[in-house]
Amino acid sequence: MTEGYSICEATVADAGTITDHRRSMFADMGEGDVIRRDAVGFASRPWLEEKLSAGEYLGWLAIAPDQSVAAGRDLGD
Repeated sequence: MTEGYSICEATVADAGTITDHRRSMFADMGEGDVIRRDAVGFASRPWLEEKLSAGEYLGWLAIAPDQSVAAGRDLGD
């Protein structure tokens, strides 16, 4: 691992970050327009919060030395 980076398990508090990362991923893939990606992000956040809270969604975040999230990884279905 690059010096100064750490890995932490995602929590409910990270739902916004995960939603933003997924929105960016779909933008990079050219999927939908910004309005559609925002709508999907808004609609999926409560589901993500519920699944994180119940331990049914597992994800990890790579935290940079400046405490920003550099990357994320989840275990999908």
